[in-house]
Amino acid sequence: MLFYWSIAIIRGLSFGIVIHGQGSAMAYIEFDHVIKEYATGAGEPIRALDEASFTADRGELTVILGQSGAGKTTALNILGGMDTATSGRVVVGGRDITGLGKRELIGYRRTDIGFVFQFYNLVPNLTALENVELASQICPDHFDPADTLRKVGLGDRLDNFPAQVSGGEQQRVSIARAIAKKPKLLLCDEPTGALDYETGKEVLQLLQDICRAEGMTVLIITHNSALAPMAHKVIHFRSGKVVGQEFNVAPTPIADIEW
Repeated sequence: MLFYWSIAIIRGLSFGIVIHGQGSAMAYIEFDHVIKEYATGAGEPIRALDEASFTADRGELTVILGQSGAGKTTALNILGGMDTATSGRVVVGGRDITGLGKRELIGYRRTDIGFVFQFYNLVPNLTALENVELASQICPDHFDPADTLRKVGLGDRLDNFPAQVSGGEQQRVSIARAIAKKPKLLLCDEPTGALDYETGKEVLQLLQDICRAEGMTVLIITHNSALAPMAHKVIHFRSGKVVGQEFNVAPTPIADIEW
């Protein structure tokens, strides 16, 4: 195993030890030498993940950085039970999800995972409240939908349809829908990709606040390296591999980050 010290200053913040390919028995997420290949129908399969390994801790916010095609969305889909690894091991909360069958994966997605996507995926003919209720109804233990919308600043938008609110408000509804389930793990795929700068900052601050207030484990994938200071941990993807992991002892509020 390769250990080395790397002290990096990012906007006044110090990142400590950087560990490549190092798992932790105490980590909430263990992504261990995962390979994901897709058949092409002719010739060699496409390898989206190539022996990718990283860890993430419970109750912390982790950012996965990488350019388009780096493998970060594939990793997120495997963590969320929407895709399966070709080989390797993925453990979430002490549970090896690589060994789950289809029915078990459905239950895992339903009770353990909250998803926030770049494009909000709201049901257009349901109100904001009904969109959140739709998700909470599938979980026996959940937050109150109306109260959850109030917590994300949408107490006056409960009866509005998606077309009647802004893009930033639609993303807040999607976040409320995800967290109303009381998920153990909140997975966010480029959550500000369709938003303007100021609205994007508000959404990222909301995710950072949710992690802190609810003790929820949050993973955000992005190509924007300026967001690194907001995370407890930053994982770098390139060409399907994890090429670095950085730890931040004092995450910066999004309001203090510019890009």
